[in-house]
Amino acid sequence: MCLPHSGVVEETLIGEAGMINDLAPHTIVIDCSTSDPASTCNLSRLLKDRKISLLDAPMNRGPKDAREGKLNIMVGGDPEAYEAVYPLFASFSENIYYVGQAGAGHRLKLLNNYISMAFTSIVISSLSYAQMNGLDLAILDKVMSKGSNYIPAMPLMISWLEKGGTSFNFLSRTLVKM
Repeated sequence: MCLPHSGVVEETLIGEAGMINDLAPHTIVIDCSTSDPASTCNLSRLLKDRKISLLDAPMNRGPKDAREGKLNIMVGGDPEAYEAVYPLFASFSENIYYVGQAGAGHRLKLLNNYISMAFTSIVISSLSYAQMNGLDLAILDKVMSKGSNYIPAMPLMISWLEKGGTSFNFLSRTLVKM
């Protein structure tokens, strides 16, 4: 499954017409959604009572990587179930990480998202500050690209700002006053 959120996953598995009623023992359910780890743990316990394994296997990277079979997967759940379906993961993923028991994959994905969003916010804010102070973003990108702190997404962020994107981040507003 790769569904919008935990509520849809829960409805699909244990709702009134949920799959739980039709799954045979020893089935392995794989949830590639970005879900609430607490929900994942609860679902795992419910399914385990029926001898069904749940693997939380959220993914990251972008659509191009998905088309090329180069996604990253962070898998939580029963290690034996993980080993059984590893070839399936390998068919559409470049990097596959077993990260622990049920919910661990979703916890790691959420932390990954948090770090990515925080970092993006700082970079966009800094680029906004540079732009508002008349610095050439292309030169900034060139300088940054030669250092150890460079991120490949920087040109995309610069392009977004140059096309009129605005950052309402607190940091940007604060830096303008400096």
